[in-house]
Amino acid sequence: MKNKLLLRTNILLCTILIVGFVSSSIIIYQYNIDAFRKDTEQIANLTSESIYYQGKSYFAEYISVSKAMANNSMLKRFLEEETENLDVNFLKQIQNHLNAYKKQYNYASAYLVSTDTDRYYHFSGRYRTLTRGDPDNAWYYTLLGSKEEYSFDSGKDKYEGEMYFVDCKIRDNSGKVMGVIGVGFKIDHLHELMPNYHEEYDLGVLLISGKSIDESYDKEYAESFRNFKYLNVSMIKSIIEETGEGSKSFWGSGQQRNGFVVARYIPDLKYYLIIENDMAKLWESFYRQLIIGISVTSLIALAILVIFNKVILSYNERLLKVVVSQEMEYHNLLHGTIKKLYMAIYEFDITNNRAFGEGTRRDLELLGINNSFNYQEAIKSIAEKYVKKEFRKDFLTATSQKSLLNAYDKGIREISHVCMMNTHWEDYHWVRIQVQLFYYSSDKSVHMIVFSQDINDEKKRESRLLNMAETDPLTGLYNKSATREHICSALEQTEKGDVCAFVITDIDYFKSVNDTFGHATGDRVIKDFADRLKKQFRNMDICGRVGGDEFIVLIRDISGNDWLVDKIKKLSDSLRWEISGTEHESNTTRTISASIGVARYPQDGKDFDTLYKNADAALYKAKGNGRNGFIIHDS
Repeated sequence: MKNKLLLRTNILLCTILIVGFVSSSIIIYQYNIDAFRKDTEQIANLTSESIYYQGKSYFAEYISVSKAMANNSMLKRFLEEETENLDVNFLKQIQNHLNAYKKQYNYASAYLVSTDTDRYYHFSGRYRTLTRGDPDNAWYYTLLGSKEEYSFDSGKDKYEGEMYFVDCKIRDNSGKVMGVIGVGFKIDHLHELMPNYHEEYDLGVLLISGKSIDESYDKEYAESFRNFKYLNVSMIKSIIEETGEGSKSFWGSGQQRNGFVVARYIPDLKYYLIIENDMAKLWESFYRQLIIGISVTSLIALAILVIFNKVILSYNERLLKVVVSQEMEYHNLLHGTIKKLYMAIYEFDITNNRAFGEGTRRDLELLGINNSFNYQEAIKSIAEKYVKKEFRKDFLTATSQKSLLNAYDKGIREISHVCMMNTHWEDYHWVRIQVQLFYYSSDKSVHMIVFSQDINDEKKRESRLLNMAETDPLTGLYNKSATREHICSALEQTEKGDVCAFVITDIDYFKSVNDTFGHATGDRVIKDFADRLKKQFRNMDICGRVGGDEFIVLIRDISGNDWLVDKIKKLSDSLRWEISGTEHESNTTRTISASIGVARYPQDGKDFDTLYKNADAALYKAKGNGRNGFIIHDS
């Protein structure tokens, strides 16, 4: 037994250590996952911003150089000296000048157009005359007709192919446009940045024209595509279509869920910038750390287990028994407390009219429900077997399927019902049935959990407290308010044809008793008077003290006037006795007697106040006749 306990303890400790580490790792994972994703998004977005603004800077440089060329005095002099008949020397000078700009700034092309002659001069030495209406010359006439000093566009050069062009107006000293200087360049420099970002940040970066993506993939950008882990040509085309002339960023899904993609249109280039950042390496690193951590934790757990075993084995058997004994005591105490709070807990699916859960089905079988798991049938069977007869109707109404569903629809979630049952006892006990209603989304139905609690002692305490609230402390009879309440209730329940008697009596000359013998003797006389009064009546009759020495009795279901006269005469006789005491050291004896007034229900009144009024009038007459007697009111 000891070895098994030790083994279980070792397993428990090891489990706690490992679960603790794994739990903390999961918490750290959950905490850091947002940071990882934000870092991934930030790197991709910053890269996009960097390339975007490098591109704008790249073009700003060409525009600045073109503006500087437009103010070059040599070019202006060439245009001023241009003649109708070109000689070879003049063309050679223009070619050399344009070629010098091309080489200095590494342009793909450089050219000059004269507005006087519409002649087009090329760095290669070729020249031609531009004409309106020719689509290839539209850029020139568009710039001349605009208010802008320069224009930027992409297109195909007749000799160099696809490139970008910056064209700038040349003005003379008076501000008149005398020509246009232009340069052409390619964006190879930006493409050269892509491998750098891939090597430094492990990013997939692609700068591509949406119009020629299929051709570009096969020719110019095949190497760039190899930097992508998830994206392919069809996916790039889809992203470009969704991005339009704006920007778009998103996380992938499925196998691509660790990839963050940024797509951005660069208006100056008319190109798309596609960036993919993958978190796979971050996760690989995290998983490696997790495995290392688990390994270290396992070694630590092993060391702790060895130390713990040495310590635990040093304890003596007596201490172990004490610990076990304390645990058993605590367990029994807890179990006993729960058992006192709730006798049973059941769950039912009200919508589908069935018991829910194996525990509830097993408990119903123990109650002898004969494997009937239909809710309505089970409740009916419980009512017939265990609920006291006078409580069954209310029990079935409160727990019916219709009643519970209506309560839920009205927003009621808690229902309490009290009745008497004998589920666990020979005699009937008071039981409180508490119901919790809730919606179970898994099967889209209303469920209820039922808690049954023994409140027999609670009801007894309530009864005692109620009795104390209704009872006169000196006599044990009903007090004034309770007497009135019980008599009113009895009159309401009196069946047609029944006759009752309303009796008022008080002690003759009671004030002199207090004055002669003292209040202690007066209290004793009142108590003895109450005892004598109560002995003359049945349990069904109602007796109460409503004043200092005034008492009321309701005699229920009397058997005619002769019976009543005889009963009141006996009562009067029983309320007459002698008391003795000492006053100024001399013996004193006094006879106690009572005056009685009687009114009959229903002939002398049908309510408390009328009966009281008529009985009190009869009492007054009895006192006027010399006391120690009775009068029955004559209606």
